[in-house]
Amino acid sequence: MYDKSSKSLSDLTTEWAERAFAAASEGERSDPSRRADEGSSASGGPFVALARLVAEASEQAGIWGLAGAYEGFGRAFSPLPLLSCGVLAAARTDTDLARPRGLAVEALGDADAAAGVWTIRAKAELVIDAPSAEELLVATPEGAFLIAKTAPGVELEELAAFDPVRRIARCTFDRVLADRIELGPDGEEVAWMRSRLEALLAAEAVGIADWAIRVGAAYARERRAFGRPIGSNQAVAHPLADSFSALVAARSLLRWALTACERAHPVFSLAASLARVVAARTAVEACERSIQVHGALGYRWDRGIHLRLRRAETTRTLAGGPAVVHRRLVEALRADQRLPGVELLDDEEQAEIRERAAAWAARNLPAEHRGLAAVENVQKYVDFASTWATTVTAAGWPTLHWPAEHGGAGRRASLAAIAVEEVTRLHPRRWPQRVGLELVAPSLMLHGTAEQQRRFLPGIKDGSILWTQGYSEPGAGTDLAALGTRATREGPDWRLDGEKIWSAPPTLANRYFLLARTGAPDSRHRGITCFLVDLEAPGIERETIRSIAGQHEFGRAVLSSVRVPDEDRLGEVDGGWQLVMDQLRDERTITVFAETAIVDFMFERLLETIELLGPGAWRRDDLVGQVAEAWIDLQALRIVNRQTVEAIERGEDSVEAEAAKLLWSRLGQRIAALGLESLGERGTVGGGDGAPAEYWRFVRMETRCYTIYAGTTEILLSLLAESALDLPRSR
Repeated sequence: MYDKSSKSLSDLTTEWAERAFAAASEGERSDPSRRADEGSSASGGPFVALARLVAEASEQAGIWGLAGAYEGFGRAFSPLPLLSCGVLAAARTDTDLARPRGLAVEALGDADAAAGVWTIRAKAELVIDAPSAEELLVATPEGAFLIAKTAPGVELEELAAFDPVRRIARCTFDRVLADRIELGPDGEEVAWMRSRLEALLAAEAVGIADWAIRVGAAYARERRAFGRPIGSNQAVAHPLADSFSALVAARSLLRWALTACERAHPVFSLAASLARVVAARTAVEACERSIQVHGALGYRWDRGIHLRLRRAETTRTLAGGPAVVHRRLVEALRADQRLPGVELLDDEEQAEIRERAAAWAARNLPAEHRGLAAVENVQKYVDFASTWATTVTAAGWPTLHWPAEHGGAGRRASLAAIAVEEVTRLHPRRWPQRVGLELVAPSLMLHGTAEQQRRFLPGIKDGSILWTQGYSEPGAGTDLAALGTRATREGPDWRLDGEKIWSAPPTLANRYFLLARTGAPDSRHRGITCFLVDLEAPGIERETIRSIAGQHEFGRAVLSSVRVPDEDRLGEVDGGWQLVMDQLRDERTITVFAETAIVDFMFERLLETIELLGPGAWRRDDLVGQVAEAWIDLQALRIVNRQTVEAIERGEDSVEAEAAKLLWSRLGQRIAALGLESLGERGTVGGGDGAPAEYWRFVRMETRCYTIYAGTTEILLSLLAESALDLPRSR
């Protein structure tokens, strides 16, 4: 989200908006146009108070404060003509904000100066808030101007609008006297105003989406049907959780755009457009779902949800609809495949690590294992994973955040995550060392004895000890507390009996990181203990399972009277559940960065594949739209990952972790399907005729597991509904 100052300003703005309009809107919510008229007075009252708040937000927190304020306006659904206040405040001009103004981003025509007096002769097709305004803020190629609405030569025609609260007009200026104001660099006023306006519209749409989700969730908690709250039904809870996940992504893109603005980065104009389109889409879907949750009540005019839906739909098309913005993005990607996304958020230390890791990977990854060359033969691509992983781990990138006493550099977790992302996205096959590095090592450092740390951590670091995860069982997958593998104490040892499945092939590993039941059969999560099992121990039968991708990437193991010394028990007896919960915290840091890098790799191969098809492929609007949406979601995911790991570094819990998993699993499947579909018939028949058909066939099947492992989509949506929206447990 925004920094603390902008968040507090957003809350303050919401409070001001709700209080200031309580009396004016009382009994009038069925007539939004009347609310707009009543709220547009410039003589004191709500408008002046909120205009002053906008000025205060800008002074205290710059563009971040303005974004917070306009998110608050979105939540409160203020009917006042406040957009011009934000644009003027962003410019830090001396112009008095306490006057309602219409906003014309671009007027086509001429502006001439004679003897220091400017005269405008132009036409603006869309002037936002003009009917409610006293003055007009107009941008032309010659500069930005303030024009009195009642000045001679001004003709205003109010347009029928889908959003009846934000009134819009067409204006003609025939030799109208105007006052020129400083608004961005000379000659760039139109682009400057458009980008700031889009950022404010994005923030407002985020506020609308937030309101719609929370109103929907509140109703789902209160409304009862068939003897229970409707929010306990997954058919109600899951769409709301999906909207929350989309809101997390929209906020992350807004953060990216605001950072670009703050740093005066050239990508800001595009970033603001993308943030607006995504936030508006999120708000539309949130309002639609909120109406659906409310049922017949949501269909009532006086319920007010539809007004926000109308606003969101209008915001999505103002200043250029999604198709226009998607085309701009794809053209930029074709010119520069690595447009700066999350990289803009890097602090000095993070930028230095990113540059070092990327440079190291470029030097050490052989040319025949890069880009499309890496995937021209799938088996070569799969087989090289172990070699690259050994090279990466030997260089110390995945253990950058380990404490020095365990052989690491003691750096921040976010630095290690960034480094892993950079070296993984160049060749992203899953490493056999990952279970040890990402799951076992953190657990050993937190729960292991000094002797266990001495025995196992060096082997995890150098890759000589390979681990597989022994969690899932035929009757206990996502419901881990239902596991039935039994550990029985026999003198100084434990006897293990049971069956494990769906772990990385135990035939390739040395050790099992295994959970077994040590409590009563019905003890659920209270009776689970973790063991570090030698896979060469007598009594273990191992076999591989072939996946739908054709790879032997899963395994099954049957344990019959397997003896495990107590010194290989990790943590307290019956304390395994807490160990897993602590482990999930680490899994949501380095692991999700590595998984995202796999998706990033696929996206870059997608761009290269489409380029192979020739320029005609890019003339397909549907393909352009899907590619653009994939890149947008990829950047949102990378930013959410960053926010999650930084929250963990601060010792804070983050509900965004579940949202990140939802984002990357679905995105990976979409990109794989799009890569295969882009090839047409040769994607599924024949050898591909020079295109990487084998690779896209492979990942189309491989990614199907993304929404299943590490928590199914359905379970994660239920968890998100409970933790983020306070909905009752679903059944």
